[in-house]
Amino acid sequence: MTRVILTPEAQDQATRELEWWYEHRPRNPFLFEDELSAAIEVLSHNLHAGLIFALRPQVRRYLLSGSRYHVYYRYVVDADELRIVSFWGAIRRRGPPSNLLR
Repeated sequence: MTRVILTPEAQDQATRELEWWYEHRPRNPFLFEDELSAAIEVLSHNLHAGLIFALRPQVRRYLLSGSRYHVYYRYVVDADELRIVSFWGAIRRRGPPSNLLR
């Protein structure tokens, strides 16, 4: 099992998204949180579960289908860890700014 971490930027994004879901989705306020937890579990066992992001081949993205967010991540061989670098709404039909994918 590979260790999964969130970069500080991704952690900030996740916190904002969690707060938004709690406030604006009263029927299912925990959807994003539940999907993120499940995605972390999947990715910790399967580094290639996500698709290669065409604009940055070292980055992959994994879809949270219910909340319609992509989790952008990369595997760091030297550290043997998967780093989640960004969350981005899939409905935007474009990826996050390149500075978030480092």
